[in-house]
Formats: sequence, C-alpha cells, structure tokens
Amino acid sequence: MKIHEKYIEALKTFADYVTVSEWAEKFVEMFPEELEKANIQAENQVRDTTGLREIAARISSRIATGGFSQKIL
Repeated sequence: MKIHEKYIEALKTFADYVTVSEWAEKFVEMFPEELEKANIQAENQVRDTTGLREIAARISSRIATGGFSQKIL
C-alpha cells in the first residue's frame, strides 16, 4: 500500500470533521512502522521535531497542494 493510500485509510476511520493532528495520530496508530521511519527522519532535521509532527506536516502539505481534493472538504 502506498503512503497516500495509508493516509486515506486512516481518514476513513472518522465519521465527522477531523483536524490534521487527529488524522496524524490515527495514522500512526494504524501504521506504527511509518512512525518509526518518521522518527528516524526527524532526528536528522536541524530543528527539533518528532515523527508525529513530521507526519502531520506531510498530511498538511498534501492538503495544501490538492493531494486529497477528492477526499476532503
């Protein structure tokens, strides 16, 4: 399963509006291996960050570029 498909699978678990933060938390709950990868990548960042923040930022970035335009309001 591709990463964007995993994001959508996590989003599908919600019945109502959700924040990006809540979406990211559900994503890492469903796909803990992705959190492990993001934590490793976060260690290499200049600014202090976490894997969860990195995932939320990636989701937010995809929203901003229209990556989920057919799936979200």
